[in-house]
Amino acid sequence: MPVAHYIASNAIDRDKSKCTRNIEIGTLSNIKTVWWRVDLGDIYSINVLFKNYDGYEMRQRGRFAGFSLYLSNSSISGNEILCYKDEEHLPPLNFTTTCAGYGRYVIFYNERLDEYKYPDGYQSSTVTELCEVIVNGCGEAGAYGEKCDEKCPKNCQEQRCNIINGTCVGCLPGWNGTFCEKKCPGGWYGLECKLQCFAHCKDNAFCNHVTGQCDNECADGWKGTFCDEQCLEGNYGVDCKFNCSSHCRNDVPFDKQTGHCVTTRIFRKRIIPFNFYDPECPPGSYGINCDEECSFHCGFNDSCDIFDGTCPRGCQEPYTGSNCSQTIGNCSKLTDDSGLPPVLTRNPVPSNPLVWILGITLSGVLNLCLILIIGWIQFRRKYLRMKSDTVALQDVLDSKNNHYDRVTSSIMPGYKGLMDNREKIDYQNVTSN
Repeated sequence: MPVAHYIASNAIDRDKSKCTRNIEIGTLSNIKTVWWRVDLGDIYSINVLFKNYDGYEMRQRGRFAGFSLYLSNSSISGNEILCYKDEEHLPPLNFTTTCAGYGRYVIFYNERLDEYKYPDGYQSSTVTELCEVIVNGCGEAGAYGEKCDEKCPKNCQEQRCNIINGTCVGCLPGWNGTFCEKKCPGGWYGLECKLQCFAHCKDNAFCNHVTGQCDNECADGWKGTFCDEQCLEGNYGVDCKFNCSSHCRNDVPFDKQTGHCVTTRIFRKRIIPFNFYDPECPPGSYGINCDEECSFHCGFNDSCDIFDGTCPRGCQEPYTGSNCSQTIGNCSKLTDDSGLPPVLTRNPVPSNPLVWILGITLSGVLNLCLILIIGWIQFRRKYLRMKSDTVALQDVLDSKNNHYDRVTSSIMPGYKGLMDNREKIDYQNVTSN
């Protein structure tokens, strides 16, 4: 805030005897910051003449210490670009700095904040007195150089460039580089080349690097200013001006580029004509557009036929059928690498240990029962044979006693004792058998 007759314009009236002055800021005031601004154009250098008092030069330098100079194209705070910042050393009262760039406004700024400790020599409470601020630059827009006789590059934004070396402050849409001499890379366009094309130009061409539009119309199936609108259902081709047929089988959709009847293979992210069996079906799929899943039970871990899903070399146990989706109990069909006819094979041992143990136990019980039955049959046969022999012998002994008397009478006397024991002997002999 300037004080009375110390108005802001005194700093640019070319009269060094008149200065602008603000009220005090710092520890002794509720006001902590001060700024001054002038509306100009292209800038090369800035000269600031601060107020001096005889015998008080160091005090004055301490008052101005820590100031900053900014450039801005807007009167709204927050868009400034720092040109110069005074640091620890106290500035001279006749100060000049190079500040090459473009800015409509030059802003002087200083502060004294309570919470900040300033270097030695800084005045904690200060007033700012600017006697003259001289800004040197080219009066004509789009010029640069020592004599302002060079033209800024044609693609510089607003024809503004560095007043010293001619580098562009910013580029027109579609251009980049230090002197804005380079087009945006393919697929990009616009201001600072930050916008990406929609990639639907005819023949896969890049969009215009300035406008983002397709120079040679849109690709088939697309329309719109930026070729970003897909054809509506029922239309296809250039600018979507052709009508699709209504005779596609099963009401499948149309290719909006060619008008062909199609289905979509999602995993391939491309369109395949209807009724077309793709020879590149991935393992485990078959059929139209490879949208059918093969059985997981093909023999030798083969993938199924891509046309009908059949397993080319039979099935894994215990599966059967053309696509190995049915179980057949204890046997299954298989073929070997030689292509010989199928043979029957036994099921593998169950993978469940409990099933395996139960199977062995049951088999053992059945075998034991069979052994016992066979043993009993053999014992029964021997018993019946022995009983039959004993009965026959008894019948012989009991019949025709006279005959035995004649026999015994004709035998030597010692034989009679043997006959008396024959039953015992016979039974012992039978038992021994």
